[in-house]
Amino acid sequence: MEEELNRLFERHRFGYRIQDGDAHAVGSPALDEAVVGPAFLALARPGWEEAERSFREALRHQRGPASENDDALTAVNAALEAAMKAMGLKGSTLGD
Repeated sequence: MEEELNRLFERHRFGYRIQDGDAHAVGSPALDEAVVGPAFLALARPGWEEAERSFREALRHQRGPASENDDALTAVNAALEAAMKAMGLKGSTLGD
């Protein structure tokens, strides 16, 4: 069903895709394929649960009304911090 809906969405340039039962906006199919998809795969590794949760929360806020933009930025910052922690980085910067 998802494949059929996604084909219809693409055909009519609807700007959304359904993936794993969730609908999400596609601003740029190339960006979605090259960045968002691989990011979700990376988040599936053990130890990355908090990064995934925060990343998904940021996406939910980003897809909401403009009043949720601040919440999206806060959640994406939390996702970055959790990802850095999952990679074993210490401190608040990426370092060398």
